[in-house]
Amino acid sequence: MRASDSDREVAVKILNQAHSEGRITLSELDERLAAAYAAVTYADLDVVVADLPVPRMPGAVPAPSSAQPLRLNAGFSDIKRDGFWKVPNHIVASTAMGTLKLDFTEAEFPYGQVLVEASANMGDIVLIVPEGVTVSTDEVKTSMGSVKNKLGYAASPAEATIRVTGSAGMGNVVARYPRKWRFMR
Repeated sequence: MRASDSDREVAVKILNQAHSEGRITLSELDERLAAAYAAVTYADLDVVVADLPVPRMPGAVPAPSSAQPLRLNAGFSDIKRDGFWKVPNHIVASTAMGTLKLDFTEAEFPYGQVLVEASANMGDIVLIVPEGVTVSTDEVKTSMGSVKNKLGYAASPAEATIRVTGSAGMGNVVARYPRKWRFMR
């Protein structure tokens, strides 16, 4: 997966911290900084910081890697993932006749790009995203269902990109911004 400028800056901060702690020499810092700024993919950045401790926020839980996709199966009921959560880079979302809502408005995107494998048999899969996040639904196949991407296309680079693949049999896959109003309770 391709690295962004902010990903490179994170690697640079890790390298500077390692130098200030005496973990790498000044010449190693120069070499690694050049490699970090020249990095094109996450794999390139991993090589630069592989032997260094990566700082974590206290109590933070690392997001699952692509080896451990987040699997959500609504079956005949409803599931909603919302609030603050760290979005893994791979989500498998399926529903038989229920509704599966993935609300990304307060989520953190540590990987920048997310693959969502959707299977909406007769139910709905709804992705709610904040401004600055793009969603590509071009790879979702439909038979009697529908795919609605109400976000349009971003003119500027996105903070994160969600790529949706899979199928909408008789169900729906919808990507939208959060609603600005709420019903009175």
